[in-house]
Amino acid sequence: MGVEDMLQSLEHCWFDMVHLKKEEKKEIRDVLSWFYKTISKVGFYPPPSGFKPFEEMRAEEMARARKRREEAIKKLKEEARKEYETEKEARFWEMMNNPDSELYKKCISKLNKFEKKLKRGPAFESAMRKVFDEIFDVE
Repeated sequence: MGVEDMLQSLEHCWFDMVHLKKEEKKEIRDVLSWFYKTISKVGFYPPPSGFKPFEEMRAEEMARARKRREEAIKKLKEEARKEYETEKEARFWEMMNNPDSELYKKCISKLNKFEKKLKRGPAFESAMRKVFDEIFDVE
């Protein structure tokens, strides 16, 4: 048996014993003897059912790890956006409740004459929100 065939047989045996737990299920006391007996009879250790080369299993694990990282990043981005929107909402209402603040004055100065006359209500809030959003997103 050549070196490559021996290495392949060892990998098959490893998969059989570790992943398929053949050593436990068949109560194999001496894996080395089991391995030698198999290659003596068959000429090599045949690939077990469901065999995957180590490289393929490693690639699959790397893909799973990448997917977990991508999901974590997605959650972090979502939380950062929520935090940003929460902070923005809080600052807007702080401003609206403090007409003497510089930010309120800055926003109201950018309204047109009609919007300035409104002084309160949904249309006024909407106009102030629009100007505030422009200012807040720049800061």
